[in-house]
Amino acid sequence: MTDHDIRPSSRSFFRVRIGAVFACWVGLLAGCASDGPVGTPGPAALGIVTDLPAAASSGIAFTQQPKVRLTDAAGSPFAQRGVLVTAALGSGTGTLVGTSSARTDGDGIAAFTDLGIAGPPGSRTLRFSATGLAGTESGAVALAAGPASVLSIKAGGQQSSPAATPVPVRPQVVITDATGNPVAGIAVTFTASGTSTVTDGAQTTDAAGVATVGNWILGAKPGSYSLTATAAGLAAPATFLATATIGPPAVMTVIAGDNQTAVAGTAVDSAPAVRIGRQVYATAP
Repeated sequence: MTDHDIRPSSRSFFRVRIGAVFACWVGLLAGCASDGPVGTPGPAALGIVTDLPAAASSGIAFTQQPKVRLTDAAGSPFAQRGVLVTAALGSGTGTLVGTSSARTDGDGIAAFTDLGIAGPPGSRTLRFSATGLAGTESGAVALAAGPASVLSIKAGGQQSSPAATPVPVRPQVVITDATGNPVAGIAVTFTASGTSTVTDGAQTTDAAGVATVGNWILGAKPGSYSLTATAAGLAAPATFLATATIGPPAVMTVIAGDNQTAVAGTAVDSAPAVRIGRQVYATAP
């Protein structure tokens, strides 16, 4: 038997080779790898290399960034560069922050760099997917409120009250993170303007992120007063406004006609007169 009898011609060899490449290109040859030899099984699924941390803060990048790798049908690592892996919420509500997709490197690993979740406190998972591959889901991460970011008025922003009396609604502020979650345990200081005063001006936010001043007592003189609430590390304070009004009559003073005598049935010599007063600076006209 000659070599011609046992070896295909170079022409027929190249026809077979080109046909296989074309079949792989159109997806008719299952499992072809984009950068592997023709006929080599490709990646079949994704697997977790580095999982999410056990806990995270809303709106802040994870302290431990996830890594996902390609695997073959048997679950073994598969090295292929350039496959786009996308992250999405697997459970719970909220939105992703940072870059939610990454491409695999030469080892078939997609490494995320600044991924995080913004949303209310609670448990979350992430789902990782890639076109044509079975996806994978992360372990759970416990999401908590992020750092204190915003101080705003909750109650008692604009009021009026008689001079030298407490305002009817005790001023309240609420402190939240950048995504609106309340932040507990933040020290708040309330400072009154002018002759108005506060009681228990040093407060701490509760579980709802709320801090309430003991009382705000307006000054004795009618007019405008302000109260400022500040928290360390937060640049913008909250300012409350109140107007002190002329209050109801509080004092009646005799100014004429006292201690007189007269014959019964006749007028006294001096007509009695009184002055109705309210406060030092708030007297009736």
